[in-house]
Amino acid sequence: MKSKYYVRLLNVLLIFSGVLSISAETTEYTPVFTSPHYLINARWSHDSTLFTFQEVHLIFEGDAVDTDQGFYTDADTWHGYDIIERYPHTQNIALISGNIWLLAPRLPPSALALPRATYEDGQISFVFVSPNGKFAVYAADERAENGYFPLAIANLQTGQTFVSDQVFVYALTNFTTSYHVIWSGDSSAFTIETTSAYAAAFVHHVTGYREDLNDITFTRLDSGIPPEDPRMNLYRPWALSYDGTHLLAGSESLFIWHSEKLSEDSITMIQEIRPLGNPENRISGATFTVDQKAVLYLDTQGIMRYDLTTGEKKLVDSIIKATLDVYGYFSPDATHLGIIENQRDLSTRSAYVIDIKGQD
Repeated sequence: MKSKYYVRLLNVLLIFSGVLSISAETTEYTPVFTSPHYLINARWSHDSTLFTFQEVHLIFEGDAVDTDQGFYTDADTWHGYDIIERYPHTQNIALISGNIWLLAPRLPPSALALPRATYEDGQISFVFVSPNGKFAVYAADERAENGYFPLAIANLQTGQTFVSDQVFVYALTNFTTSYHVIWSGDSSAFTIETTSAYAAAFVHHVTGYREDLNDITFTRLDSGIPPEDPRMNLYRPWALSYDGTHLLAGSESLFIWHSEKLSEDSITMIQEIRPLGNPENRISGATFTVDQKAVLYLDTQGIMRYDLTTGEKKLVDSIIKATLDVYGYFSPDATHLGIIENQRDLSTRSAYVIDIKGQD
């Protein structure tokens, strides 16, 4: 049985080409990693120094992909880009490759010791620790009556745990789609996006657990929105504000959801509602700036900046654009953008790390 989280040998290679920087002379970006295989499970470390992703093979059954069993690896292959700030005269990055999740060695031992769900093939639940290191979210090592794994949260300092009877994890392999966790900067809230066996996505905003896990509150994002409202279909979560009260979400549009005043009026549109199902209208990543005064997002024009005070939109980079196959991952400090590009009609899949300092 394979174990995903015990420390194994990591290979480190320095890449001297550097993190890609935005400039007026740049006409295209060169990927920092390419592969014939799909790239999934992309995530930044809380301190914005490491961008990680997993390289996998895909099993196709006709034209369909089994999202539970469709991913497999001959050996667990993880890659990460460690941005080396200790060399101020260069912008080198370190390519780290190995057969464990590269964020696991940064987690507290108490988080890795949690009783997490495990598949028959040895795949164990990922664990997502809060920025302050106090809380951890994971799939519990038990089966609910529906046959799936309940979501659990643990206080790593007190040992208290809470197992939800409302939110379930349906697949352990790909956390990007099956149990995607986003923390607020102050660790007071998180969102959890789960995808059911029937491909229905559910997003919950979770808070109230800081003093006592028994006070935890789960709120479905689509609560209070009329069923006929097209925004019901556009709630992919991207980022929480530092205090956890505002959420950036959307796929063909982008809006801000206020957790304390959930109604139609609480949704602030950053971009107009677009016709559903049109790949020309797409959001592929978004984040709040560190000062919480603006939003950076990746759409079909490029990287955009939206001023939350004035409502002004500014195109800051037009080279990387959102498509159905491109996903952007802004670092927590909004200084870098990680890009994963998985195109089924190409033999090569690519990862990029773009320096966007000065755009916030």
